[in-house]
Amino acid sequence: MALNNMKTATITFHAPNNNGSFLQAYALQKYITTHFDNVENEIIDFQPESQQQQYAIFRKIHSKKDILRNLISFWHYKALSKRFLAFSEMREKYLKMTKRCTTTEEAIKIAGNYDLVIAGSDQIWNTTARDFSEAFFLPGISKKSTYAVSCGSHLNEVDCDRICSAMETFENVSVREIDTREFLEKHTKRSIETVLDPAFLLTKEDYSGLYDKERILKEKYIFLYTINYDEDALKQTVRVAERLGGCKIVTPFTGYSAIKAKKYGIKVMWDVAPDAFLNLIENAECVCSNSFHGIAFSIIFKKEFYRVGAMDQTGKIKKDDRIDNILNWCGLSNRNYGETNGNRKIDYIQVEHTLNTLRNRSNQYIYNMLVN
Repeated sequence: MALNNMKTATITFHAPNNNGSFLQAYALQKYITTHFDNVENEIIDFQPESQQQQYAIFRKIHSKKDILRNLISFWHYKALSKRFLAFSEMREKYLKMTKRCTTTEEAIKIAGNYDLVIAGSDQIWNTTARDFSEAFFLPGISKKSTYAVSCGSHLNEVDCDRICSAMETFENVSVREIDTREFLEKHTKRSIETVLDPAFLLTKEDYSGLYDKERILKEKYIFLYTINYDEDALKQTVRVAERLGGCKIVTPFTGYSAIKAKKYGIKVMWDVAPDAFLNLIENAECVCSNSFHGIAFSIIFKKEFYRVGAMDQTGKIKKDDRIDNILNWCGLSNRNYGETNGNRKIDYIQVEHTLNTLRNRSNQYIYNMLVN
């Protein structure tokens, strides 16, 4: 689609050494610049000190937990340094960014140079996140909209009032989760749209330039992608592996509780960055995940997968709005561990049909956001 020359910027979680954060930032920028002629996009390279500390290999010691974390980092320093460097190099190579800034004031000053600033996606409006900042509300910027912002899994009244107050200053507002939209709409008079996470705007082929196709692991394996290494998730993945004939299980380092995986015989890969993440998903026999983007890329890459994780008192996977929404949208709510026939294959023809409908709706929102 052709539009008049337009300079846009995005403010999001692009800098954490987190595969989902990098890939959603990459996807939104790539989608905007390839689908809309004459529209430029830069990501505001906002890296607050709190975020840098959170993802640093070594952390300042404030507790015994920090000591243990640093000991693990010391033991795996070579691999973690390789991972850190790979993330940094991928950001520099694949993301078009502004100069780096660390304070809200600096970020807002940079944001003032654009025709439109887009807040999103990812959990930038999760006010309980360690790296949350008022900068993500873009105070003082008049031409601003959101794309698929997330407020996290659970939104309370205090957070809602704060978010609704900020939301009134945005021209267009879209969120990622249906429950978030409904909750916010009860507290404000304005209409809010739900749209796809940016990762879904691209197809598997669109990501092909990010990673090598040669298999990282030659043997068959199950890919476990989890952020918190929940004990239930680990046990469930082991059972899936047993059902599939005893496949090896591998999991990338995403946090320091990764050490819990070792007692289940799960191999932790300490140096995985987004390129290896995509390669490992593509070549896995099956994916097990309790992460939104772990589920998302399983769907994008048309993989057999199971949603694993903590169980409630009824013996079902605990509710998570972020994951529940996309599974329900795609007709895949039966992929929760314990609620699906292990031999039943996913009908990706139907899933792709649904995704294309949702992509068209999300595309229309982006177009309206750019022209209004």
